[in-house]
Amino acid sequence: MADANSWNGILKYGLLSTSKLLDLFEISGTKREQIEANVRVNSILLTHPIHGTAVIRDNKVMPRWQLELKQLANGQPCLLNNLTPEQWCQMLNERVFLWLSWGRLQRLLNARSYKKKEHLIMTFSSEKIINDYKDDIELSPINTGCTLPYPHFSRGRETFLSISDYPYEDWRRKRKNSSTEPVVELTIKGSVKDVKKYLVRVDLMQGDQIINELFP
Repeated sequence: MADANSWNGILKYGLLSTSKLLDLFEISGTKREQIEANVRVNSILLTHPIHGTAVIRDNKVMPRWQLELKQLANGQPCLLNNLTPEQWCQMLNERVFLWLSWGRLQRLLNARSYKKKEHLIMTFSSEKIINDYKDDIELSPINTGCTLPYPHFSRGRETFLSISDYPYEDWRRKRKNSSTEPVVELTIKGSVKDVKKYLVRVDLMQGDQIINELFP
């Protein structure tokens, strides 16, 4: 799911993490730190004389004060490994995030902040993208960029694990009576180039409605 106006940029440059997008748009110094190492309350429009425009979405569903909680219901802090909120934000911003279920996407499309807007929805071939990017893929059992209404899970460096290290069967057993999937997020560190190679379809959507079919 991406900004409605991002199709041409994605075709040209690929799917870019926030950090890679900041590299491309030559954003540095204090401005970059504010975007990359902090919770973004609002989406941010980037402009560049050559590359045009791009939108970095907000992550306001991850309030800083919740990241700073020292004790959750599991007795552990929200952020493990002595991570700071800044370090956690940087970890998220170096990744491209893909949903693994239609239900997760629908919930995001119909979220209060998004349901009245149009969004670019890209569907990829899992087999093709995993074959080419398996060394850069890490999986997560939670929505790592959301702590609302309360962070039910601690998170840290081991929240993201490679496909070979991910304890899929453990999570499947834990969630056998739950609607939550054993894997919630598939992340790719850095970027995905030549996206047409992996795309199945691309739609412009608002809520559950397809406004326009862009690809193929």
